[in-house]
Amino acid sequence: MSKYFEYICLESGIHYFTWFDRSQAGSDEYYSFILKLYASLPEDVKVVRILHDYQYISTFPFPKVLNFTKLLQISYPNLQRRIAYISDDSITQALIDSLVIMSSRSGKRQFFRAHEEQQAIDWLLTD
Repeated sequence: MSKYFEYICLESGIHYFTWFDRSQAGSDEYYSFILKLYASLPEDVKVVRILHDYQYISTFPFPKVLNFTKLLQISYPNLQRRIAYISDDSITQALIDSLVIMSSRSGKRQFFRAHEEQQAIDWLLTD
């Protein structure tokens, strides 16, 4: 258990991260965790589905996450990503919108409000 985020793998295979901290240390721990997660995925997995819940923090570590996204694209070029973000913060939404534009080659991303958790899960499960 991290002091920066909570991780749960839902029965549907969605990797659910609830964030409690937006620090550099939290970002570093997440990157280390996500690398291990990707390395442990079965070879037949073609799409990784991730839900980031940012409703307990204001903004998220945008530059660090963008860098991680690029590194994951290089390390796992054949793995598609479908990522949902939950937050009611308008700054976070603007940053995520920018991330979507900058990293559209790596998969699909969508922003959801805090009360739309089920819609986020449903969207992640659609292809």
